[in-house]
Amino acid sequence: MSAVYVVTCDDEPVAVFEERYEADLLAMRNFDAGMMSEVYEVEYKASEVGHGAPQGQA
Repeated sequence: MSAVYVVTCDDEPVAVFEERYEADLLAMRNFDAGMMSEVYEVEYKASEVGHGAPQGQA
């Protein structure tokens, strides 16, 4: 099972990271700027993921 970390700002998702520390850093910056920001861990199985990102997408 793998996980990604979703950062929200004012209850809207704004970023997804593979590393928890990166998500925490963004959440702290948002909080310091006066915005409500939370980090959610989203677990998934590799079999639930598609066969790669569409071409031209980052």
